[in-house]
Amino acid sequence: MAYDDFKIVLCNLSEILGAEGIEWAITGAVAANQYRDEVRATTDLDVILALAGESIDIVRDALQKRGWSSTDVVADWLLRAEHPRAGRLDILATTTEYEVGAIARSNQVAFDFDNDHTFNVLAIEDVLILKLVADRYSDNADVESILATYPKLDWDYMGKWIATFELEERLRRIEDGALKAGILTRKIIPSLDRRNT
Repeated sequence: MAYDDFKIVLCNLSEILGAEGIEWAITGAVAANQYRDEVRATTDLDVILALAGESIDIVRDALQKRGWSSTDVVADWLLRAEHPRAGRLDILATTTEYEVGAIARSNQVAFDFDNDHTFNVLAIEDVLILKLVADRYSDNADVESILATYPKLDWDYMGKWIATFELEERLRRIEDGALKAGILTRKIIPSLDRRNT
C-alpha cells in the first residue's frame, strides 16, 4: 500500500468511525511495523473496533455510503472492505474484554506521511499478544522481529494475558527459535508466574 493511499484510507476511516462514535485502533502488520527495526511490506490494513454490542453491519453500511466497495461480513466479528484506491481493509470487532482494553491502551501515532493527524495504534504488548493468538507464520515472524529490538515490556500485563490465552509455550518456542537463528543473542522473556494472574 503506497503512503498516499494509506493516508487516504486512514483519514477516511477515522472520519467514518468518528462519526459513528466508534473507538478503534490499528493492529496487524502496520502496528507491528511501529515496533520493529525493519518494516515488513503489507498489502492491507487491519483495524480493531470497540463496537459496544453494536453489529458490524453499522460499519459496513457507513463504509458503503462513503464509496467503499466489496464490503463483506465474513463473520460477526470480521468485515473485509475494499477501498477504491488503496486496497483491502480488514476490520475486526472486539469479542473479548481483553480487546476492548487493548484499544483503550493504544498509543497515538503520527505516521511519516502525515504529521497533521494521529491515529491509535495498539501498544507493543497488545500487538505481541494478538500476534501470538493468531499464530501464523507471518505473525510469529513479527513477534520474533519485535523481540529482536529488546523492547521494554510490561511483563505483569503480558503475563496475565499470556496465561489467560495459554500462550507461554508459543512465546517461548518463538524465543528459542530466534536464539537458535541468531536473531536474539540472549533470552528476554522472564519467568511468568501464573499465580499472580
